[in-house]
Formats: sequence, C-alpha cells, structure tokens
Amino acid sequence: MAFLEVYNVAGSYKIQLEETLTEAGTETLVLGRHADADITIDDDEMSRRHLELRLVKGQWAAEDLGSTNGTQVNGDELLKRRVLHNGDELRAGSTIVAYRDYSDAGSSTGKKAPTPAITNGERTVLKELCRQYFSTERTKYPASRAEMAAALYVGEAAVQAHLGNLYIKFDIHGPRGDKRQLLAEKVMDLGTR
Repeated sequence: MAFLEVYNVAGSYKIQLEETLTEAGTETLVLGRHADADITIDDDEMSRRHLELRLVKGQWAAEDLGSTNGTQVNGDELLKRRVLHNGDELRAGSTIVAYRDYSDAGSSTGKKAPTPAITNGERTVLKELCRQYFSTERTKYPASRAEMAAALYVGEAAVQAHLGNLYIKFDIHGPRGDKRQLLAEKVMDLGTR
C-alpha cells in the first residue's frame, strides 16, 4: 500500500497511489497545480504539470516534467526518473510530499499490528515529538528531548522514560540517534491519536 503525505500551507493530507491510478485510468499520475492534473496541489510555486509518478515493475518512480522550480528528492535535485523508497521526501514548489510504502521490504515503519494503547503522558510526548511535521516550516524533524521537556515543563528524564516505553510499544529499533525519527514516522503512518 503506497501513499503520499502532502504537506503545504493548506495543511496535510494523504493520497492513496494505487486507488488514484485506478481512478485516473492511466499508467502514470501527474502532480501539478492545474485542475487537469491527476493530483492537483494548490501551490503557486508548482508548475501546472510538475511531476510524474509511474508504477514500474511494482515500484513507484518519480520524474520531473521540466518544471520551472524543479523537484528535489531528499534534498537532491531530481534530474531523471528515480525509484522511490519508503520515507523519501519530495519537494515540488513550496510543497513537501512524503512517500510511504508499507510493502517496502526495508521499511522501518511497516504496519505490523494495530496501534498500541498509550497513556495520556505518552500521547502528550508524541504530540510534541511530531509537532514540527505539522508546522509551516520547510524543514521537518522530530523534537529533541530538551525541546519536548521545555514545552511540557518536565525534566528530560521524564520525557526519556515515556520515549523508552513508546519505543517498546511501537517496536522501534535502530541507532540511538534515529529512534525519535523512526517513532515519529511510524506514529504518523499509523495515524495514532
């Protein structure tokens, strides 16, 4: 199940790619600001036909369509068709488009089980952890322990205790510096409230 998470000044929303491809009745999906695009995004910095997504041998690939402002994937200019992987982030105009694919074998955010039950304290920590992802800032990153502690008026040890429990509940594994990022991605992918 592959989908896009679109982040722009209008907010954020998800687009199921296979479903949209079926509705379009074509082999490709065009993203752009024009109403005739398969996926229309309200962004004046985006070209009318900005970016094409194509399903190639079971994998989604992106290609810039000669747009005025270009397209970036994970900060690198998209110069030719490129296969997308779970977690890739595209920038088209002033819009961020995150690619998510639960079938990606290397996915650290794959949906393995229902959303685990969390306490009110853990929920509060998760909201602070993910707050930056829903801001209008261009750079998206999870909050640090110090930032969360300051926002919640608690010590960093309390935040770390909740994070430790959340890593276990959401089955997060990885290097110490990557766990907050992995947790934030998984929580947003699962739609935890």
